[in-house]
Amino acid sequence: MDKTTFNKIKKISIIAIVLLVSLYVFQIQAMISNAHQQGEYTEEKQILSQQLESLRSQYTKVNSLDQLLPQISQLNLQEVEQVSYIELSSGQVVVNK
Repeated sequence: MDKTTFNKIKKISIIAIVLLVSLYVFQIQAMISNAHQQGEYTEEKQILSQQLESLRSQYTKVNSLDQLLPQISQLNLQEVEQVSYIELSSGQVVVNK
C-alpha cells in the first residue's frame, strides 16, 4: 500500500469520525431539548390540574344546596306525599302520583 492511498484512507477516516461525533453531539442536544420541554409540559400540566381542582371546588360551592334552596322556593313546586312505582319487565319505571 503506497503513501497516497494511506493518506486518502486517513483523510476519509478523519472525516467519518468528525461526522459521527457531530451527529452524536446533535443527537445529545436534541435529547436534552426534548427532556427540558417534557419537564416544562409536566409543570404546566400540574399547574393546570391545580387550577382545574380549584375551579371544581368553586363550582361545587356555587351549586351547593344553600345556593339552590332560594331558587327552588321561587319555582312554586307542590309537595307530594305519596308516590308509587310500578316496575315493568323491560326495566322501565312508571310513576303513579
